[in-house]
Amino acid sequence: MDTIRYYQHFGLLPPPIRNGRVAFYGPDHLDVLRRISELKERGWSLAAIKSEHGRIRPDRASNGVEIPPSPVRLLTRSELAEETELPEAILLSLVADRILEPTVIGSAEYFSEFDLFCAKAALELLRTGLPLAGLMEISKRYKSSINGVLELAVGIFDVYIRRNQNLSDQQVLDMFDELFAASSALVVNHFRSELLRRSLEAVLTTGSPAELDLISKRVGITLQKLSDLG
Repeated sequence: MDTIRYYQHFGLLPPPIRNGRVAFYGPDHLDVLRRISELKERGWSLAAIKSEHGRIRPDRASNGVEIPPSPVRLLTRSELAEETELPEAILLSLVADRILEPTVIGSAEYFSEFDLFCAKAALELLRTGLPLAGLMEISKRYKSSINGVLELAVGIFDVYIRRNQNLSDQQVLDMFDELFAASSALVVNHFRSELLRRSLEAVLTTGSPAELDLISKRVGITLQKLSDLG
């Protein structure tokens, strides 16, 4: 029963039909349990199974957002260059500036799929005409400011999850998948929120009437230049 409750908590298994204090599990629940067992035997994590199953944990259903599992595929530099369509020389410069940091296993360097996403995003930004030097400077400042936050995050996970004697190794791994995705979503969306807020502040301070009118239509409220508000 502990396993069933854990699967329900993780959002993989729907709640049972209850009659008073008695819980009834039907054929649908059994089918889900069989599917989970099959995928775990193939090496799937619970987070990946959750994404495949398409369910949202009940206490998160209100926001309607499904957080995808974390990518775990590792790539060589040549594979990263091929998939991003960036010359290896550019990737080497990104590594030299510590914008991309490979994981060293033995004597070989590998990049995660997050590095792939970052490189693709950087390529799209360059195609808009933004200067490479400016993007590198932003990345450098971000890297230097986030190290302390990362150490704190890893420390909290280590103390409260990894060293929790009540959790099996598999449960720790599954919780890492879930917390990794959730904390990443938190950081990304906080950055987006702050970037949007500061962009609006800049437009409200220096924007032309045409800019304010265009953005007013986008956000659904009438914007006025701060200097015009007196």
